[in-house]
Amino acid sequence: MQSKHAFHIHRSDENDEFFSHLEKKDGEIIAASGETYSDLGDCLEAVFVFKQQAPGAPINNREDGGPGRQADYEFEIYRDQSAERAWRWRFQAPNNHITMKGVQGFKSKQAVLKAIAEVQRIACDADVEVIADEAVDVEACAEKGHRPPRARKYRIRVNREKYVMWKPKPLGREIITVAGLAPPEQYQLYQRFRGQQDTPIRLDEAVDLTCPGIERFVTVRLCVTDGEECYA
Repeated sequence: MQSKHAFHIHRSDENDEFFSHLEKKDGEIIAASGETYSDLGDCLEAVFVFKQQAPGAPINNREDGGPGRQADYEFEIYRDQSAERAWRWRFQAPNNHITMKGVQGFKSKQAVLKAIAEVQRIACDADVEVIADEAVDVEACAEKGHRPPRARKYRIRVNREKYVMWKPKPLGREIITVAGLAPPEQYQLYQRFRGQQDTPIRLDEAVDLTCPGIERFVTVRLCVTDGEECYA
């Protein structure tokens, strides 16, 4: 049992594409992505859009056709073609893609509306975690204004190149080392956030890669003159 509700990002064994589940903290899956994605970033973007838009989105009753689109982002409820004619919901984006959908049918309109209300209540505060063995691109998350989710590994930019870190809180010396710079004591590491001045990072200082806004890391080679450090 997990401590919070969470969106979990998985990779399909069948087509190697990414998809998401919204799981309650008791482990029950109550929603799934409406399509699969070849790129992890696109799958994450769909999740973050849903988290942001779902709580205030209107509900459109599309039973047996019903009215056309009423908003850019909206929940649609409809009755499927099964013998039971179960009530279901799906969440539509402006491009008509189904971002998320319920995973079960309901016997009544009241029941599906109650299910949507529960999803709206928990979606915005739910955690996001990448279960798939794929690196989260920290810089790409900053560009889209998202906080990097929990993951097994992260892709960071150091100077002009990108590298993979296998922990969410590496030390400054570990970032310098993964970039192939040695010995790390000869370099000063800086952390760059969007719209802010570069922040110096000590060799034994932990850097939280899930912190929002990280663009990249920059190094400056040090030199020593009469026992004093200088910048080369």
